[in-house]
Amino acid sequence: MADERREVAEQEPAEAPIQNVFHSLAYCLVVSFAQMFSVGGLGIAAFTARDVAQAINASQSDTVWFMAAYSLTGGVFVLIAGSIGDVIGPKYTLVLGWFFTAIWTLVSGFATSPIMFDVMRGLAGIGNALMIPCAIALLARAYPPGSAWKNFSFALLGFFAPAGFVVGGSIGAGMTHAVSWKWGYWLYAIVCFAFGVATFVIVPHRLGKRLPNASLRNFDYVGSFLGVAGLLLFAFAWNQAALVGWETPYTYVLLILGILALAGFVVWEKRVKEPVLPPDMWTRPGFAPVIVTLFFGWMSFGVFLYFAPEFIMTFRDVTPLNTAGEAAPLVIGGLIATMTVAATVDHVKVQYFFILSGFAFIFGNVMFAAMPPHQIYWAMAFPAFALTSFGPDLSFTAASITISNTVMPHEQGKGGSMVNTMVLYSAGLGMGIAGTIERYVLERHNDQHLAFRSAFIFALGIATIALILGVTIRDRRFPPKDAPEKSASFEQP
Repeated sequence: MADERREVAEQEPAEAPIQNVFHSLAYCLVVSFAQMFSVGGLGIAAFTARDVAQAINASQSDTVWFMAAYSLTGGVFVLIAGSIGDVIGPKYTLVLGWFFTAIWTLVSGFATSPIMFDVMRGLAGIGNALMIPCAIALLARAYPPGSAWKNFSFALLGFFAPAGFVVGGSIGAGMTHAVSWKWGYWLYAIVCFAFGVATFVIVPHRLGKRLPNASLRNFDYVGSFLGVAGLLLFAFAWNQAALVGWETPYTYVLLILGILALAGFVVWEKRVKEPVLPPDMWTRPGFAPVIVTLFFGWMSFGVFLYFAPEFIMTFRDVTPLNTAGEAAPLVIGGLIATMTVAATVDHVKVQYFFILSGFAFIFGNVMFAAMPPHQIYWAMAFPAFALTSFGPDLSFTAASITISNTVMPHEQGKGGSMVNTMVLYSAGLGMGIAGTIERYVLERHNDQHLAFRSAFIFALGIATIALILGVTIRDRRFPPKDAPEKSASFEQP
């Protein structure tokens, strides 16, 4: 414990290493844009899905994988991305992630079959996985806990989640309308490459260098394999069941293998010297409840991101470009949520952010579940998009700040990995489960509206779980008046 406290003193900045205001703003923006183009990868897939499916002869059911392949590989490989960042440095891992995403997004535009397209999107998701935990680590290293710049930078990360979905969707839908869906992916790749170069130039080496004691020799290869394999198999089974059904034997066989691999991962991590996910992190006050709350909230948001645009395009005959415009309130609401969090996070207990985010997730799914197929946009769709954006913004920002202040400095990359594993993996898993529900309801009742409604009701249920869990979180920065003063941390009663 003494060694950990010494490491805190040595690594946690007492003041911001970047003193120039303009450099600090550029640093925040270029690092935070990783979040925008992380979620943007979901947006471009959502708003080009129909044109891509028509071009490569994919069925409507296949389009679930267009988003899920990207989200799931991102959520799975982000588990080990923090450890990779520790070994080669978060700056250089982030640059690698930008370039990796750019390459496979570029190749996605040349896809000629559903399998090829899904594989390319999955590989792009691996690049995405390398980016976000390193972005969180870079922001955590740059600013001391409780500083205005740190609160602003993490709030910006939260804002770029819903904004990124709209930006990515607008790039894809706009280029599809003007030229071809292929150019949407090619332009997206060019922008990712440009941000990779900007990251290399703007982020100082002293903030992005590797941890002194980290090396490939001590890397947890077995744990990485078990964790990645378990998460992939588990999620693949759920998403594939949306296409072929659970009556196909290999779906539940893969599900069982995934569960066994995850069990092996838990056992292994308790025994290895340098685990990819240190078990001690789960004992930090508040770490576990925050992660689980984030998981259920973003699972519901993943369902919303896939089915809300599909609902509008299916029943209202709206083009993808116009649908992207109708989703624009996600950006406006997200901006308001971001400013609110940045201004109040030092004065408001963190559980209130989680409670509000839970209500926001519930609201959006309730509105679409109750929405008549041909109702005007302003009646229910507009408020649904505008207010749902508070869910991801508030929960991601609150979780990022909480985890950053809870784990040790040498665990920042791994803590960031867990936050983004929950964000990306839960979103992809939610799409798969909701897609399975949609499939079986459609088979039984032959009613597309009822099938969509059933998916939104599922999302409503898990959003309610997130709300209940959010109520149980306690912020120890604000101890009871009769309790002795304690250091800032978070716990569940």
